[in-house]
Amino acid sequence: MAKDNTVQLQIVDSKPGAVLSKAQKSFNRLTKQLENLNSKLYEERIKLDEFLKLYSKKIPTYQDRLGKAQIAAAKILSEAIDKYKFTKREIEDIARTIEMMLDQAFVYVEPDEETKAVYNMWAEVNYDEYVEEQTEDLKSELEDILWEQMGVDMDLSDLDMNSPEAMHQFKERLKAKMEDQEAQEEKKVGEKKKTKKQREQEAKMDAEEKAQIKSLKGIYYSLVKVLHPDTASDPEEIIRKGELMKRVTVAYSKKDLSTLLKLEMEWLQVESDHISKLSDEKLDLYNGVLKNQINDLKIECDMLPSQPCYHSISPYSYLTLKKGKIAIKETAEDLEFELKKYEAICREISSKKSILMLIRAIAPLVEARKMEKMFGQMMSDPFEF
Repeated sequence: MAKDNTVQLQIVDSKPGAVLSKAQKSFNRLTKQLENLNSKLYEERIKLDEFLKLYSKKIPTYQDRLGKAQIAAAKILSEAIDKYKFTKREIEDIARTIEMMLDQAFVYVEPDEETKAVYNMWAEVNYDEYVEEQTEDLKSELEDILWEQMGVDMDLSDLDMNSPEAMHQFKERLKAKMEDQEAQEEKKVGEKKKTKKQREQEAKMDAEEKAQIKSLKGIYYSLVKVLHPDTASDPEEIIRKGELMKRVTVAYSKKDLSTLLKLEMEWLQVESDHISKLSDEKLDLYNGVLKNQINDLKIECDMLPSQPCYHSISPYSYLTLKKGKIAIKETAEDLEFELKKYEAICREISSKKSILMLIRAIAPLVEARKMEKMFGQMMSDPFEF
């Protein structure tokens, strides 16, 4: 991953006792802020990539092995109910333990038909109902996120989350809903009588936008003239110009005036005092572009941990690099501990006595899980209790 190493623009007035204008100070402040945000985004990507690399090294393997060990333990308990004579209460306790083990295992492992049959035999709901419950919980969480973070109210009860076509349609619906909300907001604003100050502000913004487009085109075409590979004969010069031309084209396609300006300076090899000769009017134009870029970068920084490639490490994304690595290692250690525990369970529950000892030892966990599920139901429908 390459870090942005383009020329850092700063206005320095070489005249003794000279004071920078307001536009010049704003330019320096904004370019510095942009540089800091670029560094932050670069460092955040490095951090998340480090987390992902460390996470992928051990945790998925431990999760898979743990899930399989939990399934194996649950099957041993299921067979034991037929093998040994238990009281009705003991069978109920064993059934709840089997259900807990399989619920935990299904987080990591997709069950086969045999495992589903064991689950259906002892769980309070069958496997299909379990999956439906998990899906409904996920839909509810997504509805909350859409409302709290985007202000979008959507009913996802009919959404088939396993269908790529349905998910595509959902994205289209969401896009249309957001566009509709924006249009409604604009309509409300338009219905209000605009003040003279608002009209002047809109006119100023329109003028700045037109000036930005004009300046973008001007810098772009001037760079194209001098950087086109056809204007060079030396092979090395052709390659150098070609690489610069690619960067110019990308910056122009993104309407990135700041990068175009930096590339212009890089090519002409001018000093920073060249910028100090720009008029305040032109600097105001550049400052407007820089503000837009800063807002875009802030959004990109905020949304980076939400990218699909970082989904597995999202619980660690808010941590520092050092603390995140420690937390991931601790997660791996916890999984390894749980794996060893379930491997030991599979080896040791070979008699009725050992099974009853296990059930008594696990009873607090089973009860805690039962209370957790009951609390979740109360939160989703408090009037049922």
